[in-house]
Amino acid sequence: MDPSICAPGVPRRGEVTERDGFIKDVNDLCALVNQGIEHIPDFPRDHTPTILSLWAASGDEQRMKNAGIDMAQTFWRMVDIQPIARQLRPSGVLASKPAGSYHKLIEASREFGLRMTTQSELDQVAVGAGQHFVRTESFPVQHNAQDDAFNTVKLTVIMIKEGSPVWPPKGPNVRIFAVDFEGCVYPIHRYPVRGSKYPHYISEWGFAYIDTDTIRAHPDDWHLYITTGHAVVHEHYDHHPDFPTCRNMNINDGRRASYPRNNTSSGPSGTKKVLRIFDEQGTRLEVYMSPDTEIIRKRACCAWLLRNIPKMAASRQGSQT
Repeated sequence: MDPSICAPGVPRRGEVTERDGFIKDVNDLCALVNQGIEHIPDFPRDHTPTILSLWAASGDEQRMKNAGIDMAQTFWRMVDIQPIARQLRPSGVLASKPAGSYHKLIEASREFGLRMTTQSELDQVAVGAGQHFVRTESFPVQHNAQDDAFNTVKLTVIMIKEGSPVWPPKGPNVRIFAVDFEGCVYPIHRYPVRGSKYPHYISEWGFAYIDTDTIRAHPDDWHLYITTGHAVVHEHYDHHPDFPTCRNMNINDGRRASYPRNNTSSGPSGTKKVLRIFDEQGTRLEVYMSPDTEIIRKRACCAWLLRNIPKMAASRQGSQT
């Protein structure tokens, strides 16, 4: 490792801190975006490499594997930002929790000065005439797949900024990429899987990314240039065995008590809502939701995500295209 890119005040831990396939040390994370290509023997020359940043405790890596994504072929490196949050905030809330306890992304966000909002807060600040309401602020919404991914990218870049001796990053261009999922469950008569009262399904996919070239071009307001994507899975858009909960999870933004999947705030349109029309099993639905959100079939989700990840050359991808 190039010693010039180590985080000031953070103990050195050695060159290799990848465990279970994840980088978990701030110095190694910063090295990926600050070192010259000569210091990174496996740096690809045929495409922009992608660093996948995850809050690994959430299980999103396994969800991508289950969807058929070849993690090793798709991502150059994977970073777990949870231990890095503990490393950079040794006296913070996360660091004070015992090993094995549950850690939340929103807790780390607060420790690094980031604000997220919740559906309850949205309902409290809702304004407007009749049954429709308009968002009055644009903080990312917790438990919205796109906004959680957006927040993960933003948190990762802040960690890089804190851990690097120079800003913006001085290394070759890499893409910092985050993915998030939100789930739903079907009523019990929909054939639950063995060992589970209700079968679980992914109802939302969300991603966000920014290239380090973009950060270098906009070092002071880079967060305004994060690219995002949000998809509601056509087959699983609002299912829950408890009827009141199902009613609250409906994506129709014409009701105050609506699930946050319809309240994406980090996309190009911010808090804007439009009337969307689509068919669900032959039933015509009209819903108010973000114009940035796509409604796609379950079988198309993987390809939808991969379109936004730089492709390896055919010779390196094998059968992938």
